Amino acid sequence: MSGESCRVPRWWTLAVGCLLVTLAGCAKRGPDVQMVKGSITLDGAPLADAQVTFIPLSADGLGAVGLTREDGGYVLNAMKGKKYGQGTLQGEYAVMVRKMIPDPSDSEKSILASPEQYAVQESSPLRATVVEGRNRFDFALSSKGSGPKAAK
Repeated sequence: MSGESCRVPRWWTLAVGCLLVTLAGCAKRGPDVQMVKGSITLDGAPLADAQVTFIPLSADGLGAVGLTREDGGYVLNAMKGKKYGQGTLQGEYAVMVRKMIPDPSDSEKSILASPEQYAVQESSPLRATVVEGRNRFDFALSSKGSGPKAAK
């Protein structure tokens, strides 16, 4: 039998390919999240390098975090069971925004560089309702303490 080639029937190759595609489709995935993005401004200017945190107001929600870019835009990312999802689950959320910068007097510490009322869940007036599909939440923050101006 030396020199004899082993040929695999075409139907066998097709069957194995279909099986692999099916198994890949059944692999565990991240949480069933809805896309969430938006922008953050402070006194009318984009707020770069700020952490945007969505905290669920119900037990079945899923917390998520995003970081603003130079243009103030962000995209949320959630994690559940070591699986990431771009967005978060449907539901009601409290929203926190905080920007930290190095403390000029102590290089090992950071200081808050955004209004404190938005950085703490209990004082943040920001809220969002995530629905099925794509969601966009733009928040216009004010350093004057008069509360946010919601932008859509």
